[in-house]
Amino acid sequence: MASVAWLVIAWLTAQWPDVGDVGPAALLALGMATVGLGLLGATVASVFVDLPRLFRTGPWLVALALLLGLWELVTAKLDLLPRPFFATPQSLLEVFADDWARLAECTLRSLILLLTGYTVGAVLGFISGVAIGWSRTTSYWLHPVFRFIGPLPATAWLPLAFFAFPSSWSAGVFLIALASGFPVAVLTWSGVASVNAAFYDVARTLGARPVFLVFKVAIPAAMPSVFVGLFMGLAGSFAVLIVAEMMGVKAGLGWYLTWAQGWAAYPCDGVDVQHSDHAAVPAARPVALLAKGAVAMVAAAALRGASIQLAKLSHQFELHGQPLPVLDVIDLAVGPGEFVALLGPSGCGKSTLLRLIAGLERPHSGRVFMDKQQIAVPDPSRILVFQDPTLFPWRTVRQNVTLGLETRGLLRARSGRVDAVLRQVGLDGFDGAWPHQLSGGMAQRVALARALVNEPSVLLMDEPLANLDGLTRIAMQSELIALWEQQRFTAFLVTHDLDEALYLAGRVLVLSPRPARILAEVPVDLPYPRQRGSARFAELRQQVLEELGLRAHW
Repeated sequence: MASVAWLVIAWLTAQWPDVGDVGPAALLALGMATVGLGLLGATVASVFVDLPRLFRTGPWLVALALLLGLWELVTAKLDLLPRPFFATPQSLLEVFADDWARLAECTLRSLILLLTGYTVGAVLGFISGVAIGWSRTTSYWLHPVFRFIGPLPATAWLPLAFFAFPSSWSAGVFLIALASGFPVAVLTWSGVASVNAAFYDVARTLGARPVFLVFKVAIPAAMPSVFVGLFMGLAGSFAVLIVAEMMGVKAGLGWYLTWAQGWAAYPCDGVDVQHSDHAAVPAARPVALLAKGAVAMVAAAALRGASIQLAKLSHQFELHGQPLPVLDVIDLAVGPGEFVALLGPSGCGKSTLLRLIAGLERPHSGRVFMDKQQIAVPDPSRILVFQDPTLFPWRTVRQNVTLGLETRGLLRARSGRVDAVLRQVGLDGFDGAWPHQLSGGMAQRVALARALVNEPSVLLMDEPLANLDGLTRIAMQSELIALWEQQRFTAFLVTHDLDEALYLAGRVLVLSPRPARILAEVPVDLPYPRQRGSARFAELRQQVLEELGLRAHW
């Protein structure tokens, strides 16, 4: 269809006489016919070779032929649009054919100026955007400057630029850099400032330092916004390029337009002023059955968990200028390798308690200890697994799992352990997959593997199975307890599922509504693997429900 359209328009261009001397119609028709024959040849070739892109672009090629034919009709054939304000296609083709050397030189000069200004603006805009989005101090100083510069178009700075800079070329670079740098800076700033805070929490619990957070978390997460800024900056740069060259630059497409317009105003008495002898430019989803034969990386007898002590721990937030108590004088001792579940009403402070143990927040009062050492900052010996898998979408499964090793410079030394952990959680063969290609259960396995590959002493789990369907959740519970039995890390589990708490934990802590206090501790004296239908399991369920004040509703 596209080839027919081009050939028909070529035939009409050659056969329909022009109104006056508007350029070589035969040359234009020859070019159109060449395009049509090329498309015809490609169509024939597609019978033998699959060319999917050719068919996808077919409607655009037809539209392009029709637009070119319409342009030719209203200018050269019917003279509906006045010349020289509306040039004919063949007149432009004639200019390209007769003055190609000067046009090529001007195009090259324009590209050099454009790329120089665009690169300077993009680099400075990117650095500024990252700095403003990351640092409150930088934002304090640069934000007012951007608010002042933002509403002004780059062309408004023309008088100042040509006054302040030593040459028109450097002034052009400045203007183009300004046009490209501002959208890059603003969108990079927006992208960095809107990065999911959970990404930072994940990386911090794995031992990431600020430099790693900037270059491996903030910048990759903000890249979609950065690319939009780069695209918008490029569009603005083209407009400023032409204006800058028309105002003072000595060579380029903008200069060429001014030069051609100036010569067109004079009768030339037969002298072709556009030929090269009049040069004006100087020459210069699988389920992992861990309990049925998975190879354990650490023997069950090897105890590596750490003890956790909470001493008179209290915490509060500020809401509308008023303190909001969350935790109220909690004292707790958890032994190495123990599995503890936290149950309580929504919003009572269970997740906050895990964040305090992880070191992501500092308590308002009281202290938190691991093996008698006070916890002050995040450390990879205590890793938090969130309710959402919080996988980095720009990293593959393997790259997500190796995040903690990468932050500490241990990736090369422990690459074999990464393979072992992937096998252990049932993700062998999925190391090159992307997060969007995984099911919910597989994504949660990746989050678990990301934690376990670092061999944490304490694993903190904030409802990690809450978003899974019922069957997948039951399977993941069995896998989780198998992993704990093999590695014997100290485990804290926040959950709202009573059966899940009793199935996994050795001790269930029942918390009160906010501000949370420990209402009861229920030891779960059942061996692993546990049976949910056993009489003792039912007794424990009733005991916990009574502590929660819900037995009458069961």
